[in-house]
Amino acid sequence: MKRLISYIMAATMMISAMPTTAFAADDVTATAKVIGAQKVLENQQMDEAPELQVKIADSSYTANQTGSIDVEIVLDDAKFNAGTLADTELATYLDGLVSVTSDNVDADITNIELSSDKEELTFTVVGRLASDDVVTIVLDALLDDKTSAGDYATVSIDSAMVSADDLVFATVVDGGFEVSIKDLVDVAVDEVAVLKDIKIEPVITGAYDNEYTFVLEASKGFEFDNTGTIEGDITSSYINSDDELVIELSGPSDIKISGLELFADSAKVGATASIEITLYDDQDKKVSKETIEVAEVVDYTVAMSVDEDKDVPVFYAGVDVDNTGLTDDADHESLTVTISESFAGAWAGRNAFELSLPEGVYVTNVETTTADNFTKNGVSLDKGDWDALFAEAYEEGSYEGFEFSKRTFDDNSITTSSKAAELEFVLTLVADIDFEGEVVLEFSGDAVETQEVVIAEFVAPYTVEAEQNDVIIDYRNTEISTPIIITEAEAELWDDGLTMEFTLESYLNFENDATIEASEDSEMEIKQRDAMKFEVTDESEDEAAVITISDISLYMNRTLPAGSYPLYLSTSSYTAFLDQTILGAAGDVAVIGDVVVDTDYTVGAGDAVKVHNAFVNVVTAGRDQDDTFLTKVIVPIGEYYILASGKEIALDVPAYISEAGYTMLPVRAVSSALGIDTNAVQWNATARQVTIIYGGKVIAMTIGEQYMTVNGTAIATSAAPEITDSRTFLPLRDLATALSVSIEWDAATRTATLN
Repeated sequence: MKRLISYIMAATMMISAMPTTAFAADDVTATAKVIGAQKVLENQQMDEAPELQVKIADSSYTANQTGSIDVEIVLDDAKFNAGTLADTELATYLDGLVSVTSDNVDADITNIELSSDKEELTFTVVGRLASDDVVTIVLDALLDDKTSAGDYATVSIDSAMVSADDLVFATVVDGGFEVSIKDLVDVAVDEVAVLKDIKIEPVITGAYDNEYTFVLEASKGFEFDNTGTIEGDITSSYINSDDELVIELSGPSDIKISGLELFADSAKVGATASIEITLYDDQDKKVSKETIEVAEVVDYTVAMSVDEDKDVPVFYAGVDVDNTGLTDDADHESLTVTISESFAGAWAGRNAFELSLPEGVYVTNVETTTADNFTKNGVSLDKGDWDALFAEAYEEGSYEGFEFSKRTFDDNSITTSSKAAELEFVLTLVADIDFEGEVVLEFSGDAVETQEVVIAEFVAPYTVEAEQNDVIIDYRNTEISTPIIITEAEAELWDDGLTMEFTLESYLNFENDATIEASEDSEMEIKQRDAMKFEVTDESEDEAAVITISDISLYMNRTLPAGSYPLYLSTSSYTAFLDQTILGAAGDVAVIGDVVVDTDYTVGAGDAVKVHNAFVNVVTAGRDQDDTFLTKVIVPIGEYYILASGKEIALDVPAYISEAGYTMLPVRAVSSALGIDTNAVQWNATARQVTIIYGGKVIAMTIGEQYMTVNGTAIATSAAPEITDSRTFLPLRDLATALSVSIEWDAATRTATLN
């Protein structure tokens, strides 16, 4: 209410004192700030008076314009130090509180008045104000007796040119000290951390005197391991029986504690270590207390990560780094991978470790971008050293991953100077055409937790649609009834000069009468180079190309065994991929084509890629093929084996007698024992049908159906096929009949024999 009344009074004064030509609200703008704010002990007053400075930021009135601005200053938790001055003395005092500084001295201060409670000061600025002029109010004030440590004395200003509330000009403190530390450090459980420098400074010079004492107590779970090095006016320092660090002062100087070691004896991961610092006077009376955080407890770990804010780069598979055959300009560089220890010494260099990549993904280059705080035999390892280590480790990993040997680097032991080690690197990657999806990099080793990060992704530059074609051997012009369709992954991807060619295995070749056409909407132009080979002569435009190969026929060797035969595709892109030089140790040059031969991962044959496992399925074998079984198979019911020509073959599921009393055989295991090619035993999950192809017969049985077909002719069966333990079982007698195999049943031994 008091402030409101003052506002009303000020407004009345402003109206009555306003000259004919006055500053408008937007004529003059200013900023206000306190200069020389002080810290004050409880029950004491300021040594010097701070100032409230109002600096003119802009004045936009006309050249001949003058006027006035009323200003109100209000103190909170303080009063102007006017005492009980007489009127003449008060006028002089007030004149000394407010002044204006101007290069042109065109402005003056008038109508200075102080409220009866001495908390509000009003005055008027008259004349002309210019930019950078300063109105200064000396805050010669006495703090209220009720203030205590933690309270503030503030000043507010209200006028047409500037308004500001609660600007602090005095802070009441308890007569103690301030404590600071540059940063927190990491420490593991049962380990010692060397703390950053701790500084203890008096809030006000002389706030405490000689023979005062600081007592430092670590939070629960931590203990001091030494006293560190202490600079300042001290008499002694020691760790007492309560595990507290005691510092006895000989004078009121600043204190600096360096090299203080903190032992995390029972703290848990995630805890924060703090130190409570208490100041006692010469009578052991507590003067003040402060608490500061100094360390965090972390896992004794090494972490691998990538920047989750960056998109995973996507590349095309089956091409080299230069993207031969494609218009794509991707550099094949992975996300930056970071491996860092939680604190110095967490990553034990004495242990071996590995970086593993998925099968079919290869590294052509590595660039180490950061290698901090690594040494080998005491000599620093820089980024170039790590590039060489990566190359050697990749060779040790047979070019399938990185195998780093023991003692690749020195253990980063905990010392006052050591810092946590950090390694950052980027891999340049290529992938086999058969690899699609995310590239997951795995980090593992004897002393590290296995971790995975996604660093890249590969997609195919094309898709191939082809169906199985069941054929009967005919020497020439055996028709393939279904087309082969190749679809470009995106428009304008295949570059001019890209070639593609489809092939089959030996003794099974394409005739020269196939038709190869590109979709009209794509505007791609191709040239047929051979029966099943074409070259892109003009890339697609707005739509991805679709290539259709039709009118396909085969030349077949008559001695070709029955069974399925895959379809292969070779491209100029894939040939360049196989010729790609990959990362190797100094002096060693390896290409992917050579490396693939030495691994378990082979996607095709030579420079061709398998695109369909059973494109051609020979139903009827060549005329010279022997149609008879030469194997004697003995099937004991309930046993996890069968005997084929006296040789025991293990079964994962045994033969059994069905509820209807029929002997049921595991079809794939028994067929294999009889000598039937595994590719000739096929399962159609949609139709729930098993097909056995042997000699001149195609036998099909459907789960739950009590009939079978032999070369398309339906024949009634004694029992229906069943699925047991995720395996297909056929009735023994019906299978033997279809295969023209004789059977014998020994009820005593519960054994079936097939001849």
